This record gives sequence, structure tokens and C-alpha cells, in this order.
Amino acid sequence: MAAGFGADTFCDHTGLRPGRLVRGNLALAQALLRRATTPRGVLRGGEEESNYGLDVAGYVGSVGPQIAARALPSVLRTEWLKDDRVADVAIEGLVTQNPDGTSDVVLSCVVQPADESETFPLTLSVNDTTGTVLSS
Repeated sequence: MAAGFGADTFCDHTGLRPGRLVRGNLALAQALLRRATTPRGVLRGGEEESNYGLDVAGYVGSVGPQIAARALPSVLRTEWLKDDRVADVAIEGLVTQNPDGTSDVVLSCVVQPADESETFPLTLSVNDTTGTVLSS
């Protein structure tokens, strides 16, 4: 369990849950999801805030799932390494076909926290409208 990063308010793809706190790798996984789904430039503040975020769903929508599956692993890795709590991350992208004919990009990630705690898996499914955590 990541010990040195404190606690944060629970916040997954459904939104904030005030009064519920998370710590360790779950807090880090949720922070990485927020970084992946927040459009760059929407946070107010200084230079760090203006360079925060990626909007993976917008990326898939603008370039298509095939290109996104090839490009997002390096783009997302670069974004996540901006977080001081991440020592390294390995990401693989894959396109899956849905029964309705749409495609999703599945990003299978292995995150190495900077506090030298155990690596943990994080799997995201992204299409041109949403990004969700499949497992963490």
C-alpha cells in the first residue's frame, strides 16, 4: 500500500463521494483516472494546472480508435509521469469491437508507485465519449 501520499476524497467515474476517503494505490489510481479524463486547460491556476490532463475520450474521438490504441500508451505514460507519485508505468493499447458496431480502446496499465510499494494493474476502457476504469 502506498504509505506516504496521505488521503484523498473518494472520486471515481461516478463522481465525488464526500465523507469517504481513500489512501494508497486506490487514491493514486483514482488520481490517474482524473488526469486521463480531464481536458487539458480546464483547471484554473498556474502553469502546472494549465498543463494538467489529457481527455482520452476526446483523443479517441479526434483520431479514431485504431490510431488511439497505438498512440495513447506513450501519450498517457507521459501524462501520468507528471504525477510525482508515479515512478513508472507500462501501458498497452488494444481495440475491441462492441456488438453495436462501435469500438473501444482498452488500455492495460501496470503502475509503479514512487514510494516503492507494489506495482498495481489499472485497466481503462475508452471510446469517443467516455473513459472508465475496468479494474484497479
